[in-house]
Amino acid sequence: ILLMRKDDVICISHDNDEDLKEIQDSIGEVIGKENCYVTNGKAKKPWAEKHGLDVDIWIDNRPKHIIHDPE
Repeated sequence: ILLMRKDDVICISHDNDEDLKEIQDSIGEVIGKENCYVTNGKAKKPWAEKHGLDVDIWIDNRPKHIIHDPE
């Protein structure tokens, strides 16, 4: 539905650079490979802000990783 509405959908993972291709080859096939990002173990919200990405809705299986670095 989001893609039909022309909303921007991005994937931000706390994974590392070497995992990016796997992400791009999965969800990237749906949302566009250019919309997939990895933070290299950093909290997602501060990373997104630093890189000029404005996120309105976060969906995460580990919500604390949005604002805190993974342990």
